[in-house]
This record gives sequence, C-alpha cells and structure tokens, in this order.
Amino acid sequence: MSRHILLLTDFSADSERAFAPVVELADLLGARVTLLHVVETAAVRPVGAAVATAMPVAVQYERDEDAKRRLDDLASRFPRTCEVSTALLRGPDTASEAVAWAGEHGVDMIAMASHGRSGLRRFVMGSVAESVLRRSRMPVLVFPQPRAVELAAHQGS
Repeated sequence: MSRHILLLTDFSADSERAFAPVVELADLLGARVTLLHVVETAAVRPVGAAVATAMPVAVQYERDEDAKRRLDDLASRFPRTCEVSTALLRGPDTASEAVAWAGEHGVDMIAMASHGRSGLRRFVMGSVAESVLRRSRMPVLVFPQPRAVELAAHQGS
C-alpha cells in the first residue's frame, strides 16, 4: 500500500505552518504528499449575459494560472527527499472538494492548518478544518494556531 498525504493550502502563512511537520511525517512513513488548493467558485452567478459568460472565463483563467504558479512554488520548497505533487480544483466548497478528491485518489490522511478563527469571524467565514473533520472518513491531521499567537491576537484587539 502506498501511503499518501493530502496537504491542503490556501496560500496563507497559516496554511504553511503545516508544511514542515507533514514533510517530517512523510519522510518517516515513506509517504508521498499532494499539495491541494481549491479555487472556490461562486454559488450564484451575477445577473446579465455579458457578465455571466465573458467575465468569469477570463477571471477563472487568471485565478487558475495564479494558483498553479503558487502551488508549483510551494512544491519546489519541499526537500528533494519528499515526493510531492500538486492538484488544483474548482468548486463552491473547499472541504467537500478536498474530501471527495482524497477519496478518489487513495489518500490515507488529510493534513491542514487551522486559521484559529473564533466568534463572529468563524460564523461568517466558516471553518474549513471543521468541515473537513466532519466529512472525512479518513484521518485528518489539523495543526492549530500556536497558543502564543492566539494570546497576542486577543491582547491586540
């Protein structure tokens, strides 16, 4: 059985927090890593034929190309000892897209960092980590925000 870790990224500094531990884990287990980013698509299209057809295609292409470049950049920072590939998906919900992809591609574990949102920000923006945990049938490794950073953030508010 090939071991396969899916590492979710949204390109934020928070998401990069999971990279080093995942590389160590992959090295220990002899696992390969797939870096996955989901370009979230709007659930509702704007009104107006010209905007709904012409504009989204150009915007989609630019967003996809930017995401591909960023994924390749992140993959290039992994050590040569780690087998790493990239995947780019589109969909209205990052968690459901990632969990479905993992199930279809023989992933043994999903790894990701949490953003440490709470209160109203979490209610409004949601929690991808929580949603992945609820939907996944495979182990999910979540790297929380360090406690010192949480304390500093609360003191600064």
